[in-house]
Order: sequence, then C-alpha cells, then structure tokens
Amino acid sequence: MFYVLCFMFYVLCFMFYVLCFMFYVLCFMFYVLCFMFYVLCFTFYVLCFMFYVLCFMFYVSCFMFYVLCFMFYVLCFMFYALCFTFYVLCFMFYVLCFMFYVLCFMFYVLCFMFYVLCFILFVCFILFVLFYFFVFVFLYFCSYALIFLMILFS
Repeated sequence: MFYVLCFMFYVLCFMFYVLCFMFYVLCFMFYVLCFMFYVLCFTFYVLCFMFYVLCFMFYVSCFMFYVLCFMFYVLCFMFYALCFTFYVLCFMFYVLCFMFYVLCFMFYVLCFMFYVLCFILFVCFILFVLFYFFVFVFLYFCSYALIFLMILFS
C-alpha cells in the first residue's frame, strides 16, 4: 500500500512537472507577444523619425515661411520626444517581460529539480524496499539453516 502511495505521489509530481512545463510554454508565448509589441513600437519610432526628417526638409525648402515652419518643427520635436518616451516605455516593458521570462525559466528549473528530487526519493524507496526484502529472505533462510544445523548436531 505504501508503494502504491509513493507511485501515486510520483505520478502527481510528474503531473506537476507537466503543468510547470505548460506554464513555461505559456510564458514563452507571452514573451513572443511582448517581442512583437516591441517590434511594432520600434516601427512606430522609425515612422516618427521619418516624419521628423520630412519636417526638417520642409523647413529648409520653405525659408519664407520660417516662423510657421519653426513652430511646426517645435511641434514635431515634441512629438519626437513623446515617441521617444513611448519607445523608452516599450523598452522598459520589454525588459520587464524578459525578467518575467527569466523568472518563469527559474521556476521551470525549480520544478525540474523538484521532479529530479522526487525521482531520487522514489529510487531510494525502491532500494530501501529491496534491501529489507533481501534482509528478510536472508534471515528467513538463515533461521532454517540454524534449525537444520541444530537438528543435525543434536
């Protein structure tokens, strides 16, 4: 009965390991989603930079409307600063997602170590049962041998 309980505990540990692996896969999918979001933000940043370059070319070509173009340039610089702030926030979110991915990987390693520990305990239990079985068989045959010797020499 104890062997059955240990086997059920081993199965439970294996199911826990499978659950941890599924959680790791989910975290990896979340990491891929965050990376795609980061690529989208970088594309948006490139578009903003191209818009800034276009505004600067318009400022050079329209010198007669210098004041209007300078105000538009200030507006574009503020938009660039907003885009850069958004890019920094996206990068910080990417770093946070990467840290979460590292944490999930550490959790996966911990679950794997727990699974290895359960397997080692299961092997130790099997060895313990086999040792006591062989000790019992040895003592059993030694007792019959002792009785046979007592009958033989009496």
